[in-house]
Amino acid sequence: MNKFIIGFYGASNNGKTSALNQLIDCFSETFEMSDFSEANSIDRVVCLDYNGIKLGIAAGGDDGDTVSKNLEKLIQEKCDVIITACRTFGGTHDAINEYKDRYDIHYITCPYLYFPEGKPNTEQLKRVDVSNAVFVRTYIEQLISK
Repeated sequence: MNKFIIGFYGASNNGKTSALNQLIDCFSETFEMSDFSEANSIDRVVCLDYNGIKLGIAAGGDDGDTVSKNLEKLIQEKCDVIITACRTFGGTHDAINEYKDRYDIHYITCPYLYFPEGKPNTEQLKRVDVSNAVFVRTYIEQLISK
C-alpha cells in the first residue's frame, strides 16, 4: 500500500480544525488512539490503528512550522496515512511537500457553508463539522481500499 499525506485545506476560520477534531472524536468511539496533543489544545495530534492501517490526524495547520512539527511526529510514529489541516497555499503546503518522495500527497478542500443572514449558530456549525468529518473519512476509506 502507498503511504499518503492528505492536506485538508482552506482559509482561516473555515472549519478545518473543527472538522478534524470531529473526525478524531468519531474514531475515538471505536479505536484506541495515542494522543500527542498539548494540554487543552484544540490543535489535536493523534494516531490510531485503523483496520491495520496506521492513521495520523493533525488538526492544527495555521502555519508551516506547526504542520512540519506535526508531520514529523506522525511520521516518527510510522503512520501510513496522515491527514493534516493546512492553508490554501504557502508554508503549510511547503511543509507537506517536503515528504513527496516518501508519501503520495493529496489536497482536499474543506467545504463550508455560506450563511447570507449572518453568522451560523452552534447547531449549524456542528452539522457542518460532522458532514466534513464524514467527507474526510470517506476520502480516507476510498484511498486505502485501492
